[in-house]
Amino acid sequence: MASSTPTAQRRSPLDGRAPIVRSERISIVEVPFAAQLTVQAFDDIAGLPVPGVGEVRRDGDTLVAWLGPQEWLVVREDIAPWIAEAELVAAIGDAGAVVDTSGQRTILEISGPAARTVLMMGSSIDLHPDVFGSDRVVQTDLARANVILYRTADPDTFRVLVRASFARYLADWLADAAVEYLEPEGARG
Repeated sequence: MASSTPTAQRRSPLDGRAPIVRSERISIVEVPFAAQLTVQAFDDIAGLPVPGVGEVRRDGDTLVAWLGPQEWLVVREDIAPWIAEAELVAAIGDAGAVVDTSGQRTILEISGPAARTVLMMGSSIDLHPDVFGSDRVVQTDLARANVILYRTADPDTFRVLVRASFARYLADWLADAAVEYLEPEGARG
């Protein structure tokens, strides 16, 4: 029997909250609906740049992040998750496994000169560029939410991959932590 309810449209965990924060010193926005695939392989991931421990590598629109021994996260914003999954499964064959984890997490992009300071309010990771430079990745807790955190090629931009069930909590926490950076520079007395 066909349902009389219209098909629901896809909604991101932070639907209606764009941007979360935007000022000259910090911007926090959601990057929804990116394909996120967890790959476990015995050898290198066929056709993709394989990062070492704690590294992120890019190849065009594809980002590959190290998660653990023989485990990587592949992120693509340019195509649908099921297409990205099919391509990876075909490339890897029997040499590993691919799991679509796109619906499990969303991505928050935190950028600007105050981004590192705000993130450090909720993390024990030293995010100084000399320690945690561009294209570095770590699985950690941020404000008590388990996340995957990486610094992009831009030293003032971080991406936080957070479970969908914690997305609103973390977005609220980040917005609260960023309050002091929302007023224009020089506006305080």
